[in-house]
Amino acid sequence: MAHLAHLGALTGDLVAAVTAIPENQTARRDEYRDAILQSLRSHRFTRTNQFEVEKHLRGLEEHFHVLGRDALGEALRQRLNAIEPHRTQFTPEILHFLLELADQPVKKSNISDLDLLLQPEEDAPPPLTWRDVAREDDWKQERDIWRFNDYSPDSSDEEEADVESEASLESLTTASSAEDRYQRTAQEFATKPQGGALLEQVEDAQSWRQASATDGEGRPKKIPISTTQLLREALFMLAGLETTLFDAQCNPATRYQLRGVSWDSYKALVTSFAECGRKLSPLRAFSKTQEQSPLLQVFQGSVQTALSAFDRELAAIQSRLVAIKEDVVVSLIQVLEELRPGLSPLYTLSDIVHRMQEERNPHAFRYLELMYDAVGVAQLQGQHAIYQLLGTIFFDCFRVYLRPIRLWMEEGKLVPGDRTFFVSESPTKLPLAQIWQSQFNLLRTPEGSLHAPRFLKPAIHRIFTAGKSIVVLKHMKQHKSMPKYRVGTEPTMDFATVCPDKLGFAPFGELFSTAFHSWIQSKHHTAAATLRELLFTSYGLSQGLDTLQHIYLMSDGAQAGAFAASVFRHLDTCSSSWTDRFTLTELAQEAFSASVDTYRLSAEIDTHAVAHSALALRNSVRHSLPAIRLTYRLTWPVQIIVPDDAIHGYQTLFTFLLQTRRAIAVLQQPLHTFRRLSRNNNNNNNNNNSTTPANRMASYHRLRTNLLWFCTTLLTYLTTLVLAPALLALERDLRGAADVDEMVAAHAAFVARALAEAVQGARLAPVRESVLDVFDLALRVEDAQCAERARVDGEEREVERLVEMASPLQGPFLMGGLTQAATMSERKVLTKYYPPDFDPSLLTRARKPKGGAAAAAAAGPKVQTVRLMAPFSLRCVACGEYMYRGRKFNARKETPQGERYLGIQLFRFYIRCTRCSAEIVFRTDPKNQDYVVEKGARRNTEPWRRGLVEGGAGGAVEEETDEQRLDRLEQEMAEQAEGYVAEERNAMAELEAKTADAKREMAVADALDEIRVRNARLERANREEGGDLLQGVVDGVVRPEEEARRREEEEDAEAARRAFAFVRRQEMLEEVVEDEEDGEAGGVVSNGVGSGSAAPTPDLRPSPVVAPSTDMPPPPLPTFKRQVKKKKDHAALLGIKKKQPLV
Repeated sequence: MAHLAHLGALTGDLVAAVTAIPENQTARRDEYRDAILQSLRSHRFTRTNQFEVEKHLRGLEEHFHVLGRDALGEALRQRLNAIEPHRTQFTPEILHFLLELADQPVKKSNISDLDLLLQPEEDAPPPLTWRDVAREDDWKQERDIWRFNDYSPDSSDEEEADVESEASLESLTTASSAEDRYQRTAQEFATKPQGGALLEQVEDAQSWRQASATDGEGRPKKIPISTTQLLREALFMLAGLETTLFDAQCNPATRYQLRGVSWDSYKALVTSFAECGRKLSPLRAFSKTQEQSPLLQVFQGSVQTALSAFDRELAAIQSRLVAIKEDVVVSLIQVLEELRPGLSPLYTLSDIVHRMQEERNPHAFRYLELMYDAVGVAQLQGQHAIYQLLGTIFFDCFRVYLRPIRLWMEEGKLVPGDRTFFVSESPTKLPLAQIWQSQFNLLRTPEGSLHAPRFLKPAIHRIFTAGKSIVVLKHMKQHKSMPKYRVGTEPTMDFATVCPDKLGFAPFGELFSTAFHSWIQSKHHTAAATLRELLFTSYGLSQGLDTLQHIYLMSDGAQAGAFAASVFRHLDTCSSSWTDRFTLTELAQEAFSASVDTYRLSAEIDTHAVAHSALALRNSVRHSLPAIRLTYRLTWPVQIIVPDDAIHGYQTLFTFLLQTRRAIAVLQQPLHTFRRLSRNNNNNNNNNNSTTPANRMASYHRLRTNLLWFCTTLLTYLTTLVLAPALLALERDLRGAADVDEMVAAHAAFVARALAEAVQGARLAPVRESVLDVFDLALRVEDAQCAERARVDGEEREVERLVEMASPLQGPFLMGGLTQAATMSERKVLTKYYPPDFDPSLLTRARKPKGGAAAAAAAGPKVQTVRLMAPFSLRCVACGEYMYRGRKFNARKETPQGERYLGIQLFRFYIRCTRCSAEIVFRTDPKNQDYVVEKGARRNTEPWRRGLVEGGAGGAVEEETDEQRLDRLEQEMAEQAEGYVAEERNAMAELEAKTADAKREMAVADALDEIRVRNARLERANREEGGDLLQGVVDGVVRPEEEARRREEEEDAEAARRAFAFVRRQEMLEEVVEDEEDGEAGGVVSNGVGSGSAAPTPDLRPSPVVAPSTDMPPPPLPTFKRQVKKKKDHAALLGIKKKQPLV
């Protein structure tokens, strides 16, 4: 945050220094500051790492030497050493830039190329001659410089010599010259001034600019101007030049007026020109700015071109009025009408620029959207000139925006730092299988819309898919195979091609969409066709899908049955070896070895799902089979079509099919017929009871048949009506898909359809659970049948053994009778008891009392559960636990009726001690603005402990004296000492109680052992009774045993009574001893009786054995009193002596 604040402050200073905006225009300054701050914060460029640059250069030098290019390596080292003395802070950036520009320097570099860096030697200039001097000074025009001066007037010979000595300038080749015959003066070089009259005319024509706007008496007046002057000023203003009649904001000056025209007419006319200039001013200001984005630069260039064309039109008008060839009438209105067709397109461009400047931080491609809309509107309005100009500018700018799209669709690359493109790359390197899904993403705005021009959104998906296809092809090393799939050349995207005159009535949006679709198709089809063909031919997409069908969808019943049989065998034998992933992998590889690559197949077990017992795993399809997870490693290109979520759907279908096969396998086990069923069939023919063995077997067969029909029908439905049609549709959709995304969507639709039709969807969860209940029912039915078969077999073997002991003639009779008796003895009825007068309609819900405040007061105080923090530090009086201020509690808040202080409601809170769970009660104290503890605790810091006590007249607060403080400390020490003694006494009492509980538990355990022995003896007697019953049936005599059984029960009851009576006497004896010890020590007994009364002493003599009585008191209940441990003396552990209490 400090860095951002510092950056914001520096940005504000930068805006103030560069723009010089007044301080009162804070909104404008903030707008500039926010725009610059966002640009600084969102740039993606980091500083060059100088160490990486040096490392790269050293590696390049070493590479030269390794490959035998020593001369290049030495030359590189010499130049690096030469640049060191001149090193600056930008040297690493320059060297990094050169390294980025290098293209295979080892192969393409030549040592001879360094000679081109040397500057060529300049040729020596030719020698200077007098001829050259004469030619440069133009001596030919001044021939008198070669004449000799005549100082003798009478000598004629010398004159002849002078004439003869004259030489032509063309024959001079020496460096000597003769003296001039005479010297020229300065007057000879002076020129006469010319153009004075023209200058006076110009000054006279411009004199109106400095004319005074007041008359001789000082009153204001209008300066008259001519039509030509007004026209010239208006044309200069439209061209963006400074004028006298218009200021910088194109407002007309009010001190001038057109000669011979009323003020209102002049004002309307000049305002029309001023309005045109104001509309063009944003456009001219934008054309002079410096833009960084290529999109804005090309738009700026288009605006400058349009303005240049308009300026040429203005220049043509001016030249026509300056170089007049015939008489013309200068009309301002005519000139304005003549300029209006050229101004209309500029008005539209100015409006686009103005809208972009008004928006806060617009995207660089925002003007493309505005121009796209403007072109469409111009076409609808029939403005052909505007439509043609804006359409041309739009396509010129759009071709620049197509550059990153073309690079992405042809090379699969992104321009580093490009914030106008709508595709971004993940900064982390992902596995190859996740390249298609996660490596590249579409940029979106904070509102969730795509970061792309609005008119391109229908084609963004295909652009994105084409680029990803190129990236995948590069990873496949198959990027060079694309040219054979090209459908043609790239269509031209310009206004003349897209919007020809013969299609003038077609909407611009349709024309652009058609042309751009053709452009996209020329590149998208190439990449998509290449990748789709490679997936089917080189990377085995069809084989991978067939493998998944064999493993997960069980398309080969024999292989799936072999794997399922192996797993079911381990489940039926309650063997835990199937939970080992290595064993399970071996079973899967052995079963599917004929159709899959076994080294790619593995199995895993979900340890959380197999946490149940072996019997629970065996008896339910919900616990065991979902834990089995098969994994087949596909090649990474195939994993693009079959992602992990699709494999999860395959696994769900595999689990459901395995559960179905589990139920069918259990129901198809061989049938076992009871042997006694055929022998006793005649005895049970006339028996209408439904619980006879024959009826039960018939019910079992009907249930088994229905369950088997349900399971086989469900399996047939899954294989023939769900999976088979879906697989055929999947194969057809994959072959007809245009790109990889459509293939992924087709496979995802297949998985979703299969899951939905196989009742695995979220909405069909109740149906799925019902089907699984049927499967579990099949397992339970077979388990019950197996248990019944084992029981009946045991009974038959026992009956056969008894029959062998009896007469051979009584065998059938005994078998039928004993079987029926055994069957009837197994009947158990577990029902709920309802009283005869039970009526569910009489059950009503408790309702809150009605009737207002009186009813609420009668109902009692209002209680609610709240969460609070302790408002003060306190200590529990039961266990001494300290609870600090701010400790959180779940409390009951009570609002007692009628308890108020000066109209303020009092509240009472109930909490529990965190150690002993004792109840603590405190309430609010509005009088002292505090809380008062009512029960269960003591405050550690009372208000009077802060050195203040209440006293004096009127309850005034006075300072605590030294005597009062000493008394308080002595009282607290005494209470603390009494607490320690009470704790020691409670600890001994709890130890004694614990010992008594242990003795009581031992006595109860002995009594239970005796009861257990008695029950065993009764069970043995019952079995003997059964043998006697069999003998009685054989002999026809049954001997009663009720007397012996009753006698044994009485003996057992007497033994239990004696055991409990002994324990009770021991407890009473211990209580008497404790009472006597307490009486000798302090005269206080434990039950609260005073010292003057004595406790009765029980008779400790052994009582005679009598019959058990119903008046015997019940044994004491076990105690649940919390054991309070004595606190450790930390002061003694640290060697600190305990301070003696003040007595």
